[in-house]
Amino acid sequence: MTAFPRAMVWVFAVCIASSVIAAGAGALGMATTVGVLGLAAAPFIARPAWRAVRAAPLVPALAAAAIAWFALSHIWSASTRPDEVYKLLLLAPVYVMAAYACWRADDAMAARLAPWIAGGTGLLALWFSMEALLGMPVSIQSKDWFHDVTAYEEARSIAMRRLSRGATHFLMLAAPAALWLWMRGGRFSRAGALGLLAASVIAASAFAVAANVVALTLALCVMAAALKWPRLTLQGALIATAVFILASPVIMGALLALIPDSLAERLPLTWHWRMEIWAFALERIAERPVTGHGLDSGRVMSDLVMLRGMEIERMPIHAHNAGLHIWMETGLIGAVLAAAALLGLARAAGRAALTALQCAAIASAFTVMTVSVMLGYGPWQEWNQAALALSAGAAFLLLRQKA
Repeated sequence: MTAFPRAMVWVFAVCIASSVIAAGAGALGMATTVGVLGLAAAPFIARPAWRAVRAAPLVPALAAAAIAWFALSHIWSASTRPDEVYKLLLLAPVYVMAAYACWRADDAMAARLAPWIAGGTGLLALWFSMEALLGMPVSIQSKDWFHDVTAYEEARSIAMRRLSRGATHFLMLAAPAALWLWMRGGRFSRAGALGLLAASVIAASAFAVAANVVALTLALCVMAAALKWPRLTLQGALIATAVFILASPVIMGALLALIPDSLAERLPLTWHWRMEIWAFALERIAERPVTGHGLDSGRVMSDLVMLRGMEIERMPIHAHNAGLHIWMETGLIGAVLAAAALLGLARAAGRAALTALQCAAIASAFTVMTVSVMLGYGPWQEWNQAALALSAGAAFLLLRQKA
């Protein structure tokens, strides 16, 4: 444990509160709030972190190799924007430091921060439930205030997009908070845990993002399994993700081949569009299977086609599947390095001093993030990485007791 100065409790609390606000506003700000936490804690955890790296260098080495290759691939990318390189090289380590700082905090500090995490998650539950059930009144009105949007449908579209993104991160954070409330016992605490579950269902099913429904469903199954087989389930989630990334061109190619055009036409438009995106990504992978097209190249790929009478972009910034996207931009080398880092992390998870509840919460949050990047978001998006780091940190702070 690290004895942080008393003032650091307030730094943690402010960063947690700011992250809650950021999640409610669409989650983009979490990249900053979690990053500030990692930077503020760095001077106090640098020495134990270095000792931990020296004692178990495999995972840091594999992760560093993967990030280095991702960044290096920008050299042959058609994209001229260097910001993804900076984000990967600078922000990813900071997010790890934020989660590690929560791991290193002593029990007294964890006890002081617990109400901030649980209370903040409860406020998010109320916010997303209210907006979902009442038709997003505050979010739609705020688009008029801050974006000078006068058309109702445009304001509604912006509000829906931001709320759906924030809801994904609420689903990650709800897992450790709900488990903490349930384990406290008592009528009110357990009612709060059930309330978080109900709010998660509402937030996932609202805002027109089917990926959130899939993410919550799988996360609940994973959490249930992890409560019975904690380490095995967490390791299984990491290994399954690694295998999928390695085999994604084969898996997704086979899936697309099995779905006839007649069935694709009957799917919701968003899923039919995803199929077009995945097919386009597979075409690009076949062009450069070893090294890929370079980091952020998906942003500048363009292929407009007609789908069900409307013009669509076959590569709207990213491939809507992390495995295909990693292959498309960084090739076989990037996929192997990413999978190796996840496999190394799975090995480390089997040896780490994690409680069963921490395993369950982290496995649940990881599942939500994995589904979100396999069906919706891009794998490089820093606010998604920050949300996972915060959720893991919340598990480290809240769930130290034995189940």
